[in-house]
Amino acid sequence: MARLKTTAGDGGLDVLVDNTGSFSGAAYDPVGAKTASSTTYESDLAFRIGTSGARKFISELATNITSPASIDTTSTTSRFLVSGLQFELIQTVSDLNKNGQRTGSGLTQAYQITNPTSTPISFELVRYFDGDLQFDGSIADKGGRIARNGRDILFETDSGDNPFSPTTFVGITANGGTRLTSDRFEIGQFSSLRSRILAGNPLSNAIQGDTNGDSFIDSAPYDVTPAFRNVFVLAPGATTTYITETLFGSGVPSQVSLPETITVVASDPTAFENIGSSATFTLNRANAKAGNAITVNYTLSGRATTGTDYVNTTGSVTFLAGQETATVKIEPIADNIPEGLESVVLTIDDGFGYNLSDRSKQARITIADDSSQIELPLTVSIASASFNEGSTGTKSAVFNVTLNKPSEVDVTVDVSTVDGTAIAGSDYTALNKTTVYFAPGETTQQITVDITGDRDLEADETFTLNLSDPTNADLGDRTAIGTILDDDTPLSLSVSDADAAETKTGETPNPGQFIITRGGDLNKSLSVRYTLSGTSINGADYQRLAGTSIFAVGSDKAVVDIQAIDDKIYEGTENVTLSFSTDDYTLTGASSGTISIADKDPEKPQLLEPVKNLLTVEGGSVNTLLKFTKVPQTNNELGEISAFVVDDDLGRINGIKPGENGYVAAAIERATSIFSSLGNSAFDRQYDNNSQRYLNITQGDRIQFLAITNETLDSVKTNIAAGKPAANIVFSLPDANPSNTTPVRFTLNSTNNNYDIAFKDLVVRVEAVDNYNLQGGTDLQGNSQGQVIDLRSYAGGSVIFDMRAIGDAAYSNFIGLYEVEDESGTLANGLKPGDAGYAEAAIKSAVLRTRFTSQADTNLSVAGGKILAPVVVANGTFDNFLKQNPNNNADGNIHAYFNYLGANTDKVDHFRLLGDNKFGIEDLYGGGDRDYNDLVFQITIKN
Repeated sequence: MARLKTTAGDGGLDVLVDNTGSFSGAAYDPVGAKTASSTTYESDLAFRIGTSGARKFISELATNITSPASIDTTSTTSRFLVSGLQFELIQTVSDLNKNGQRTGSGLTQAYQITNPTSTPISFELVRYFDGDLQFDGSIADKGGRIARNGRDILFETDSGDNPFSPTTFVGITANGGTRLTSDRFEIGQFSSLRSRILAGNPLSNAIQGDTNGDSFIDSAPYDVTPAFRNVFVLAPGATTTYITETLFGSGVPSQVSLPETITVVASDPTAFENIGSSATFTLNRANAKAGNAITVNYTLSGRATTGTDYVNTTGSVTFLAGQETATVKIEPIADNIPEGLESVVLTIDDGFGYNLSDRSKQARITIADDSSQIELPLTVSIASASFNEGSTGTKSAVFNVTLNKPSEVDVTVDVSTVDGTAIAGSDYTALNKTTVYFAPGETTQQITVDITGDRDLEADETFTLNLSDPTNADLGDRTAIGTILDDDTPLSLSVSDADAAETKTGETPNPGQFIITRGGDLNKSLSVRYTLSGTSINGADYQRLAGTSIFAVGSDKAVVDIQAIDDKIYEGTENVTLSFSTDDYTLTGASSGTISIADKDPEKPQLLEPVKNLLTVEGGSVNTLLKFTKVPQTNNELGEISAFVVDDDLGRINGIKPGENGYVAAAIERATSIFSSLGNSAFDRQYDNNSQRYLNITQGDRIQFLAITNETLDSVKTNIAAGKPAANIVFSLPDANPSNTTPVRFTLNSTNNNYDIAFKDLVVRVEAVDNYNLQGGTDLQGNSQGQVIDLRSYAGGSVIFDMRAIGDAAYSNFIGLYEVEDESGTLANGLKPGDAGYAEAAIKSAVLRTRFTSQADTNLSVAGGKILAPVVVANGTFDNFLKQNPNNNADGNIHAYFNYLGANTDKVDHFRLLGDNKFGIEDLYGGGDRDYNDLVFQITIKN
């Protein structure tokens, strides 16, 4: 730690700094009657490698700190390491003087940073300062941002309503690294700004409470905290300098006296070889301290070569005490070689004892062969532009600032705004001398003015942007006009037809209609936005509308038609409301209107008379289902009935007509199994007749049916995938059958509005039902290899059910359920059907198992959230299987059969879907007699 002090008395400073530069307290004695008091709650330097991620204060990160004890002195030096970088810090206090009188004190902290590693290091520093000026009895202060000698100063004032009022103030500067035009500074409120800096957030380039754009807080005072950000990229072995100052003053902040600053200009910018005339750089010294001499180093670069094109220079100039200017002359060397125009760029080096201006630390001169060579002057210009005003909030008006050619040196220019018919604060946010920077090679930059939207009907308004104070360039087009285009158009809304209705195919459409009327200028088209709401759904209950209506040139009206969609679902009368936001438009009437949509669909679902044996449902709710019931009948053959949706009344699928090549495969791919029937034994008739199945449907879909004899849908899919013919299939649509026959009868039972569909002696009754409480667990049934119990909708709870297994087999069979992770049958350990070890792992993990019996197991419980897949062990128990044939080998004397064909050693489908949560099982290896009545397994879920 070191205690640094200037001379006691008015304007004196007494501050205890640590060896990394952080400090608090900082007692300052303001000029006048008030006595010295603490001014600082916290001052520190935040650091991070790169430009993203969290930051930390250097006082927390520094290691290997070395510093001599310094008490009651004006300067101290310390050294430390941070993230591989070597820091040397010189901290100095000095007086601030104006007209020979001390007006305050300054603390200068100069960091010399070296990269000792073999790789480049990118890092950033954020100077954070939380001042607590309490000379007026409160830490709620004001402040702002000013520019002096090409540098920004962020300051906090103890009182005063503007930066030109005398007050006690404290300000900070920060210089070094890459020049930043965004994410450079922020003035905000403690402690939110501190938290955001440490979290790694960008700085806003804004001043909280500056409502009129004059860079000064004009809102109510608050606990002010300013921050500056600097970015560095340091090459291996390279050294750079970062200097930050804290200025404690009394008087007017905008007139603060700063530590010495060195700038350079090309005072005589051209040298000529043929006549031996020289060019001159002039270095200027601002805020020179009495009795102080300093030496300033510089570097020369450019297209001209020192010692060849011009006489070598010393690389430094010395300012004597009180001296404010020094010159560097460039003497050309005549070589009688035509070389054209060559440049020399002087860059002032960083150094101790002085600061550099961000704007004027470089200058450029030209060496010409003779006076006939003329260089096109470098000029900076700004272009006018027009912008729509908007109705609310602010919009960014972007203006281009350009150079007429690339520059070898940095170029800067100030931009400020002046009111025209547009007034700062109400129509736009003023710019108060904002600096635009061009790095070497850049020719275009942009400056942004915020435009304030309103809904007032008014003429277009203008403001002016002025360029001033350029460095290393002349002014070209120095003014631009910003035009704020009034885009407020008066709108009114009416409903010309408030009643729309659904209409069937062939009926005359019955739309509703909104009419939007505009006023104002009709000589240009206009696009207006609107929102749609109500009980109807855009795109589902009426033709989709984009929410935009366009007025053609010369037209004062735009029409929005509500074309109702016949969705074949009963919904009752619905409505649609069109609305304009009062924040977006100037409305001269109602802001919204409503149209009713009448529903022509029946309240109860109806099966329409089959067209070419294609069934369609109309009416009912979105919860309408098709209910299928097996009609008691004597079946001579086993059969499975499936349903699929076709694309049109001709029965096409993806453009393929019935009977054409590929139709059978396309139909099988779309088909969903309804259920299978068993054979003609007494057992079959007892346990198969009256089986039921429910399917979700979409009203209006055309549904075709197919029957498969002595096969299952899954086995047919397997055969088609293997290139085998698909046999024993009969379609309800005659054109789809090879002989164009109609072996299917549809019989209407008019009393109950249902149909009996007869495939020879297999008869299924189908009817449409509404709001039926669908049996749980059936979501996947009907899918390929979907004879499973899907309990994923019960996640987080338990499932209560009854289970019954009966059979007509000589074998004593065991059946169980095991959990799988997905529809393909993957186990929790990742094994898939067909993988080695699948059968053993599945049976070991079974959550339920039972032997077939005539009695039902009741009120069983399992956890929801999983899929339960069935497995059967033929003629044995699960324990027998695990001891005798755990790998389910083909030559074993006991086998397990799964719903998933890949898990079955014989690759045969051993499961048929007989109804909701009801399966028939074949227990013989290879398929046996394929009667699927060896075990009938049913689950009834109760919750």
